[in-house]
Amino acid sequence: MKLIAIDMDGTLLSSDKKISAENKLALQEAIDAGHQVMICTGRHHDSLLTFLKDENLSFPISASNGAFTQTDEKIIHETSMEYATAARLFEWLQSHRYPFKFYTNRGAFSERDFLQLAKEANQKVPVQEGEHWEWEVFLDHQRKSNLTPISSFNQVEKGNIRIYKFFVYTPEIEKKSALKDWLQELGGTHFTSSMDDNVEIMGVDGHKGTGITQMAQHFGIPLSDTIAIGDNHNDIPMLKTAGTAIAMGNAEPEVKALCDYTTKSNDEGGVAFAIREFVLK
Repeated sequence: MKLIAIDMDGTLLSSDKKISAENKLALQEAIDAGHQVMICTGRHHDSLLTFLKDENLSFPISASNGAFTQTDEKIIHETSMEYATAARLFEWLQSHRYPFKFYTNRGAFSERDFLQLAKEANQKVPVQEGEHWEWEVFLDHQRKSNLTPISSFNQVEKGNIRIYKFFVYTPEIEKKSALKDWLQELGGTHFTSSMDDNVEIMGVDGHKGTGITQMAQHFGIPLSDTIAIGDNHNDIPMLKTAGTAIAMGNAEPEVKALCDYTTKSNDEGGVAFAIREFVLK
């Protein structure tokens, strides 16, 4: 039995943010062959589970870039950011007018001006073909995320809170660089990007390598028998941890360079091709 860990955006999902019928069929073929499939994504677990339910799918998941791992409605592992670190991060991002949201075990929150600041930041970057469409998709995704807007981190009750991930929208290169420099000084975090226009910040062990490792241990599967499929920088820890690493055809060059194989793009059924070519053959 293999454990197949699959990223969502840019991997399992096509550009229209849907799972193709071909990918669904290949996932079922893998399960019927006795393999275990998991979703490993940067998305918040509540929105991910709602999405899968709407697609009539059910898989073990590792959400918030590996900070939250669950199977059969049972949480098998969590890793979170220190409350004091998260408070400092919130205050710094707010004072420097970054658009951001964050995921917790009590739902997803955003700074009160998140969408307005995101719109302003988006308008400052050069417009390229297709960019307006991507912005509309971004807005639609945020509206569906059940975000609770807050103006102060003090509104997040300290007791028993687990802070899995901060998502910061950074289409401006200079602001993205400044944030990364400050995070290096802050310490106590792991940060990455799932696209060129964002920074995702977790606790030190909050990465997809943790997610696939915990799931493999849960099912008693050696890491040598794990397969990871991804496309972007936040997938790198998972791809490095897995026994077999597969890059999407649309993956970042750095991702392709470290993988064992490259499949087709997310708009060409790359997950289905990878499963049939590198798992089921």
